Amino acid sequence: NPEQLGAMPPKAMRGFDNKQMGALPPEAMAGMRPDQLRQMPPEAMSGLSSDQMGALPPAAFGGFSPNQVGELSPRAFGGMAPEQLGQLPPNAMRGMEPRQLGALPPAAMGGMSPRQLGALPPAAMGRINPAQMGALTPAAFAGFRPAQVESMPARAFSGVQPDQLQEMPPRAFRAMAPNQFGSLPPETVGALQPAQLRQLPAATFSGFQPGQVAALPPAAFGGFSPNQVGELPPRAFGGMAPEQLGALPPTAMRGMEPRQLGALTPEAMGGMSPLQLRQLPPDAMPGMKPAQMGALPPAAFGGFSRNQVGELPPRAFGGMAPDQLGAMPPAAMRGMKPAQLGALPPAAMAGMSPQQMRQVPLGAMGGFKPDQAAALTPEVFGALRPNQVAELKPQLLGRVRSDQIGALAPTAVGELSPRQIGRIQPQAISGVTPAQIKQIAPEDVDAIKPAQMAALQPETLGGMTRRQLGEFSPEQARQLTAPQVAQLSESQVAALPNRSREIVEPLLAPAAAPAPAP
Repeated sequence: NPEQLGAMPPKAMRGFDNKQMGALPPEAMAGMRPDQLRQMPPEAMSGLSSDQMGALPPAAFGGFSPNQVGELSPRAFGGMAPEQLGQLPPNAMRGMEPRQLGALPPAAMGGMSPRQLGALPPAAMGRINPAQMGALTPAAFAGFRPAQVESMPARAFSGVQPDQLQEMPPRAFRAMAPNQFGSLPPETVGALQPAQLRQLPAATFSGFQPGQVAALPPAAFGGFSPNQVGELPPRAFGGMAPEQLGALPPTAMRGMEPRQLGALTPEAMGGMSPLQLRQLPPDAMPGMKPAQMGALPPAAFGGFSRNQVGELPPRAFGGMAPDQLGAMPPAAMRGMKPAQLGALPPAAMAGMSPQQMRQVPLGAMGGFKPDQAAALTPEVFGALRPNQVAELKPQLLGRVRSDQIGALAPTAVGELSPRQIGRIQPQAISGVTPAQIKQIAPEDVDAIKPAQMAALQPETLGGMTRRQLGEFSPEQARQLTAPQVAQLSESQVAALPNRSREIVEPLLAPAAAPAPAP
């Protein structure tokens, strides 16, 4: 009975073997003292059952040595209570093995102190489970060592609570592997402070899960570095909210890759600032999608650079709105390619400025489409440089209006090719001014179709040079009207080819006087 066992001299305990130990009634164990237990041979400990272990008084646990603990069977640990475990000397914990630790009831883990936890061999941590992890007190987490963390199974971290992780020493916190970090509950990750996240190695960020990212407060994103962002798995970006994305330091955006950028939700893109967008690497831009582009705030477009624009997929331009296009720096337009320019919605073209139009590269002009040209304001169309006009597809000129044609610089009209001139609608060519028509090469005058010639304003015809008039065909001359011909000087009429002049001269004759009344 307890009294009898408690009366035995400590040195007498040295004679126990495991069978004798296992034969003691559980109720008798309540009489054992620390000084008695300390004398027990380690090999005798293997006979202890969970019932016997559970019956030992907590004070007796203070007598355990590392060797004794190492001989205990895993089943014996299953009977331990928090107050018993809490009495084990820290150095005794050094004898614990993986199966023993794994057999401890979760409730018993609540009795472990920081010193006890810190004394556990790293190898023993390989069997700790989520329930045990969650039962540890926050104070106990202060005892974790890096080597212990490295030995723990990833699933064990799924039991970690927010207040526990806050107490983990920085060195141990940094020792977490990606799969361990990825097992942490979202609410636990959400409680992390920016300073803690800043301590994590970049490689650990590859374990982030979408739910964890979604749980982080926006302020936590302020501690992210470019390397950390670069290690985040694309799926993690899918959990980001606008205010979270907006809280990332602009420099952190330098770590982003195409698949990461493409994984951001359109809603999240609404949080991006011009400073952040400016820091995105050009090689990340191929990941941009139309819906994402359409969701960016117009102000963010002010951050685009030439190199970034050049790497955007054409499909991304299909999501652009007028106010977004209008906010893009003119210098950024230099990166545009034909397929990108051609992908812009006609409605978006209404937002383009003259300064932007002037910066579009010559090589991109071939992508301009008729519907896009028709949507441009006269001011923007008129901003086209002469060499840009020369690159326009002839069919595009078929959609321009008279006010657009009239806004072009005279030198730009001078770059029109015969095929381009021939595609301009008669109603549009009526916008050509005298200063513009002077710039058309004489040899290209024959490209003006008869119907176009008839639509020219009289003063415009009067602005033609003698060399230009010298190229007039009879078909063109037949379309001229008296008001048009009236604008020609004698020297201009004289410059017309003979056949064309013969057609025009009757229009110059003064009107016959009315016959006198009978």
